[in-house]
Amino acid sequence: MTIDLEAYNLWYEKNAYKRRPIGLEPSSEEFKRRNRINNWKRSDVKGDLEALYDRWLNQTNCEVCGVSFEGIKKCLDHDHKTGEFRFILCVSCNNHDFWKKKTNPVKY
Repeated sequence: MTIDLEAYNLWYEKNAYKRRPIGLEPSSEEFKRRNRINNWKRSDVKGDLEALYDRWLNQTNCEVCGVSFEGIKKCLDHDHKTGEFRFILCVSCNNHDFWKKKTNPVKY
């Protein structure tokens, strides 16, 4: 059996984000950062994900309803067709589309 090394290398690079970071403790901040960014990549979120992670990390309130994220899950809202980031939302706003009718997406 012969392996096409060039094809394998292309596949390996394309799928690199799916691999678990080696040598990092799951409780470390770096592991959490890489894991979150990898999840966004798998969801086809487009843009500067490093800057987006910093914004997500420092966001304290929902960008639509203003509720505090203390004790509430943060969600990164994006267009599923284009991958364009829209807002950092509370789980309630993320599960309902009512806010889309009265708010224009933010260009980040």
